[in-house]
Amino acid sequence: MSAREDFQTSETKRKLALECMRQANLYKLDEVTAKMHAEIAKAWSLLEEACELCPTNHRARFLLVSLCMNDENYRRAKEESEKIYESLSQKQLEEMNDPLLYRSLIHACKMLGDFDAATTYATAATEVLVGDPQSHMMLGELLELKGDHAGAERCCKTALETDASCKGTFKLSLRNVVFTLCCRALAQLRLSNFSDAEDSARQAAERDPHATLPLIRLSEVYHLQGRLAEAIDAAQHASALDPRDYTANQRVAFLQRAAGDDAGLRPPSANPWSKGVRTSPRGSRIGSDVSRPQGSKQCDSCLPCCFGDRSVG
Repeated sequence: MSAREDFQTSETKRKLALECMRQANLYKLDEVTAKMHAEIAKAWSLLEEACELCPTNHRARFLLVSLCMNDENYRRAKEESEKIYESLSQKQLEEMNDPLLYRSLIHACKMLGDFDAATTYATAATEVLVGDPQSHMMLGELLELKGDHAGAERCCKTALETDASCKGTFKLSLRNVVFTLCCRALAQLRLSNFSDAEDSARQAAERDPHATLPLIRLSEVYHLQGRLAEAIDAAQHASALDPRDYTANQRVAFLQRAAGDDAGLRPPSANPWSKGVRTSPRGSRIGSDVSRPQGSKQCDSCLPCCFGDRSVG
């Protein structure tokens, strides 16, 4: 077949795969697991055939990356994403002006523990995707993971400032605004800027009163300032919001040991955070590191994952 015929056949397979993925989502909603897996298997096969027929069919490869991400096959996701990235010129990347490729690369590298590669891609994203606050947010998280607290604080500040002035596609979700504020608070905390860290954590808590991470950050700030009672209060409030939150529960236990308090949790009436508190029915976790069910897969970062505001699919 000619190159044009190969591309057309590849596109036909891509469209069939996309329909399989849509059908799989419907089966997932209906909890028909066997049929869901069967449709996903068909999509895998069709997309691999599509990419083999026409390696430059990036739309087909993007869908393959999506399946890899959903399957937590980050090594394959990285390999497929890099094939796309390396086939495009700098001008083409700039003309695309689409963060999807960068976010796929950054997240896959991060989940594989390759923070240097993830940082390289995140830095490139901030240079190419002008006006995209999430690129700065992701770079800030990575710099914090690598111990560059000043760089992390600077990137988080840029992300928040960029988000405040942008509209439309690149606008951060509430979840990511809260995450960025918490990441900035952590960087400020490690720079011993306690007042700024407290302010960032309080802003995050005000943005989403049901989120536990801002309260955990506040608890950390108070503890390092020697304000142990307030640290316990903030941690207990986080635990009350989501009793399944591993980090909040561990922090309460740690702080109570530090205070020599063996009496268990204080009653809600003694907690100034507890006024009007209701446990959120949707949970209050941000990212993958805040709540850790036993046996769950997660990256080895000290921060929650920030990928997921826009899925690869």
